[in-house]
This record gives sequence, structure tokens and C-alpha cells, in this order.
Amino acid sequence: MPVLIKSARLYIGNSGKITFNVSNANGQIVSSVTINAVATRTTPLAGAQPDDPNDQGQVYDLNLSLPGAGNYQISVDFADQATIYRNNGGVTGYPFKIGNIFSITGNSATATNGDTTAYKGYYYYFYDMKVQSLGCASAARKAVTLSRPLITQTNNTLNSNFTDGNQWLLNGNVISGATAATYNPVQSGKYQVQVTLANGCVAQSDNYVYAREGRAGNKNEIGLSVFPVPVSTDLNVVFAAKEATTMKLSLINALGEAVYQGGQQNIDQGNYSTILNVSRQTPGVYVLRVLLGQKVYSQKVIITR
Repeated sequence: MPVLIKSARLYIGNSGKITFNVSNANGQIVSSVTINAVATRTTPLAGAQPDDPNDQGQVYDLNLSLPGAGNYQISVDFADQATIYRNNGGVTGYPFKIGNIFSITGNSATATNGDTTAYKGYYYYFYDMKVQSLGCASAARKAVTLSRPLITQTNNTLNSNFTDGNQWLLNGNVISGATAATYNPVQSGKYQVQVTLANGCVAQSDNYVYAREGRAGNKNEIGLSVFPVPVSTDLNVVFAAKEATTMKLSLINALGEAVYQGGQQNIDQGNYSTILNVSRQTPGVYVLRVLLGQKVYSQKVIITR
């Protein structure tokens, strides 16, 4: 039976982005979520730290789907020096079960002395988990046919194969008002569509990784494009990274002052897009600067009201 890991309590030592990937027995990622984790530790610090008895953790919505019966592995990726904690002692009771439909059977902990049962003394990162049938909550088991939605792309538009009942999500979060069969994204990210079926169940698509394409005719190395120009509120920034690297955006005024500086982030090779809100900037001529690794790219921007 398909199962959804709806939420869990997490203990965060240092703030940052944390990604959880669910892989099936063949190693294929079937579900993924990235959260902006906020430190729950009394004194946030990067790296390994001693136990904090005052850390109460925080419940996060995860919505990780296990699409069918079988064995799955949940892996964790960290960014921005984020850290997460688990019990490393006094753990007993594997496998930990929720009814007869879901259980945690182990973890990746190993011992240097070759003890193959060492993992039993450690716990995973999800506490106080809440799980539910994938879209079909019921006190009794019954056979339900689920037709999973499929996302396709036409130019810069995403399409659902369902005409009605759609709800679009970005990085696991509901996009307000996005309930049509098509959606025009304004930024890069992992998109999904949930569809409420006639039988009352909710089916959810796989993640669709989207990056807005740049406009034709741009001659610089990465195809950097900013639009609209002139702009009054939201400025679209689009380019194609030649390789996975670090990226930082800044907006420079006519005096050479940085009126906006974004934080450094890691990006993948390929198309990238984001939006800068410039509504608080004084009208005038600016330069949008993109730092990719050690290379700098720029484009003129005119802000009006």
C-alpha cells in the first residue's frame, strides 16, 4: 500500500538547507524534499556538538511518498553547514513499527570492529513521525486504483495530464492559486502536481526539476538574461551554468554600491532562474552582477515606477 511520511520532529544543530531523498530497492529516487531547517539547539553551531538537553526539536512537514510495498532507503544531503541530530546511544527495539504497514529496520551506522549489529544502538533522524495512506485515509483496508499525474513541459509552461482537481507545489510547498491544468513557473525548483481524484483520493506526481529558459539572441557565455527591462517590481534572472558551481547575485547602483547582495549558494549544471524583488530600490540604472565560481557576468537593469 502506498504510504506518505507526512511529518517528523527534527533536531537541528545548525541552520541551513537539508534534503531528504527516498530511494527504492533499485537505487532510484522516488521522492525528495528540501527544507529550510532552523536550528533548534540552544547555541547553534556547525559540526559535531555535545548533547543539548534543552533542544526540543521542531516538527517539519515532509510529505515523502513510498509509492508501493517494498524496501526504501532515506538519504540526507546538507547545504550551508546545516546539521541534524539523532540518538547515538541507548537505542533498542529495531525494527520500529507503525502498525503493520510501516517500519524502520535500520540505519547506516557501522562499527570499526566489524560488528554487523552496531546499527541497533543508533536511531534515524525522524522522531514523532506521522504517516498516512498515500491520499486515501481509511480505517479499513480497501483496494484503490490510483492514476498518478504526469508533468510535461511546453516551452516555459508545465502541463498536468489531468484537466481538473490540480494543485501545484514548489519544493514541497503549495503554490497559492495554482490549480489549473497548466502552470507557468517564475523560478527554478522541484515542481509537483497533486490531483484530487473522483474517488476522493489525492495522487501526487514525481518531482519535476524545472529551470526557466533564457531568451533567444543573448550572446554572453552563460546566456544571462534579465527581464522585463525596465522593471518596477519583479526582475527575472535567467542563465545556463556550464557546470555545477557556487553562485552569488548582487545589484549595483550608479555609484558602484551594492544595494542588494544575495547569499552564496550551490547550483547544478544547466538552466537556472530566480526572481529579485526591486520594488524598494530607487528608480535608475543598475547592474545585475552574477558571480559563478570565480567568473563575473553582468547585465544592465533599469528600474522605474
